[in-house]
Amino acid sequence: MTVAEYVRRLTDAIDTMPHAIKNAIDETGNVIALLNKEQLMDGNEKTGYQISPSYRTHKYARAKQSMNTRPPYGIPDLRLTGEFYRGFEVKTFVDRFEISSTDEKTNDLIDKYGEDIFGLNEENKVKYWNENLQPAIVRHIKGKL
Repeated sequence: MTVAEYVRRLTDAIDTMPHAIKNAIDETGNVIALLNKEQLMDGNEKTGYQISPSYRTHKYARAKQSMNTRPPYGIPDLRLTGEFYRGFEVKTFVDRFEISSTDEKTNDLIDKYGEDIFGLNEENKVKYWNENLQPAIVRHIKGKL
């Protein structure tokens, strides 16, 4: 390959960077959803704070604690039947991604617990970048070179 050809390919790779990022997120969106669900299983929002409000009754909190001991007592994990978690989807755009669930309870859960139930906390953002997104972007760019 000539230097001119390499420069042309490099320029093409740089020009297609936004699409390479989108494609990489498309490929790894399942990891985003998995990390988000893991946060919720621990009772945490994307902000790093615990999901609130807590359960209304001690009886229900005890029942939920027996189902999942990961979050502190009384902290919701938003999982009962599993439908909300199974409905997780990641939509990608050139400049961002959005996480949601196709479950019919999604809007009710957002109304009660807020939008911050969707998204990655700082630790999971770093983990996702290092282990998934960055390698996928590099693969896409190398494919152009």
